Amino acid sequence: MSPTSDKTIRIRSIPKHNGAEAFASFTERLTSASTKQLSIFQKPSRASTDFSILTSLACQQDEYVGTISFLSKQLKEKALRDRGSGLTLDDKFDGITVLHSPEEPELDICAVHGLGGNAFDTWQAETKMWLRDLLPSSNSFEKSRIMTFGYNSAPLDVKSVASLNDWADNLLEQVGFIRQLPNEKERPMIFVCHSFGGLVAREAMIRLDRLPHKFPNIRLENCGLLFLSTPHSGTTEADWNKYLVDIAELTAGLRPEIINGLRSFNRSSVDSQEHFATMKEIPPFFCLCESNKTKVGPSLRYVVSKGSAGLNGHIADQIAGVDHKQICKFENKYGGYGTIVDRLGKIRDNLMSYGRGGAMLDSEKVYT
Repeated sequence: MSPTSDKTIRIRSIPKHNGAEAFASFTERLTSASTKQLSIFQKPSRASTDFSILTSLACQQDEYVGTISFLSKQLKEKALRDRGSGLTLDDKFDGITVLHSPEEPELDICAVHGLGGNAFDTWQAETKMWLRDLLPSSNSFEKSRIMTFGYNSAPLDVKSVASLNDWADNLLEQVGFIRQLPNEKERPMIFVCHSFGGLVAREAMIRLDRLPHKFPNIRLENCGLLFLSTPHSGTTEADWNKYLVDIAELTAGLRPEIINGLRSFNRSSVDSQEHFATMKEIPPFFCLCESNKTKVGPSLRYVVSKGSAGLNGHIADQIAGVDHKQICKFENKYGGYGTIVDRLGKIRDNLMSYGRGGAMLDSEKVYT
């Protein structure tokens, strides 16, 4: 399974009829039991003098799903052992987890993590998980349904990582499962992808192009993509091997035999990139990459270079002041977060204004 979250738990199977009250009661009990230890977690929606753990509660299908972030791993582990609430708790974040869902969403946003990542922690800085704690209150995204997708990014079966088809299909199936209603099926969808997660999403678009009947709840022309340090063009054997070794060092979760299994993906990656470029409908997209070198073992180096992060002949734009790990983590709405929201906004406007996408090709416009 995906690595577990360090300080956050997910609460599922919360019934709609009294779920909000049950979740609030459970959260309050946890807060009261650890007031001093949790005091640095300030809840954004309350006054600055009121401190609490960070939470979310959102509608997902016919029930609620919640998240609770703690000050320490020990507090998280203690909460997981709680069986008195009658709620279903975990820290894996596999599949889809809805973080924010307004009454009438206009847009779906789904975040896809990379190798060795976790669908929650990949996007979390010191105390804030920007998809949960910042984006819902940003202009143009108040009416967005925001979710994460977790997948088996550090599998035990080496053979399972030779192709992206399974991961891409799983992404489309999981997203399609929560897009059942007619208005949901037509809703624009943006995938925010970090590192290898961008290759999963890129392959998913190819699957949609080839097998639209297999995924009836999501249409290619309604999709957009934001790639964050995704190694699209790192397809030479040397570049690909370097990327895998760096990711193994950074995550400490990919064993040598798994790396060896992933090496064969280099050949299919070339084919995948060519297929994406020749699809009948190419989703609007942006490519962003790190500007700072990342500490990998004893040295500093670029995990995904500006050239490698480009796609379809487009060079990626750098986000100032971030490395490979920081490019998807933001503590506040300043700096790199503004770049992310700007690009998301351009993709959103493109999907809503142009349907299948406009011919927008330079760095100030959406790539299609």
